[in-house]
Amino acid sequence: MSLLKRLFLVFGLLAVAGLQSGCGFQPVYGDRSNQQSASELQHISVGLLEDRVGHRLRDELHRLLNSDGQAVRYHLAINLANRSTVTAVDRDSSDRRSNLRLVAAINLTEPGAEAPLYQTTVISDAGIDQLPSDFATLVAEDAAERRAVERLARDIRQRLALYFARRP
Repeated sequence: MSLLKRLFLVFGLLAVAGLQSGCGFQPVYGDRSNQQSASELQHISVGLLEDRVGHRLRDELHRLLNSDGQAVRYHLAINLANRSTVTAVDRDSSDRRSNLRLVAAINLTEPGAEAPLYQTTVISDAGIDQLPSDFATLVAEDAAERRAVERLARDIRQRLALYFARRP
């Protein structure tokens, strides 16, 4: 390898290393001197939700936020909507596949305050195969609902953690 090629290789590697060090990446849950985002999540109380999907979401958020026995500093209100749409139809016009979509509009407030600290909308989708057996279809729908709820709860937790990490 010629000297010129080696110099280009060395300078190229140094340039890439320099760009990587200044990218601003910070782990949300990693070891940092300020663990504000992880500790603030434990002080969130999740409001009551209607129907089975809402109860599953509330239970999953309660599990992910580890809020057992912690003093409540924030209240999380969730407006949850779910809908199922047919995405594939057989030749005999029977449904073959459908999609479950959960849409959660979240508002994080301090107790007693009216203005939200943080608000956003989070969406989760899950596909459902419509099977010949009614029982198998019910099991598939329940599994899709569980997947969508778990994904939605993780996304909500991640967005709240990012909010607390970026908060002054």
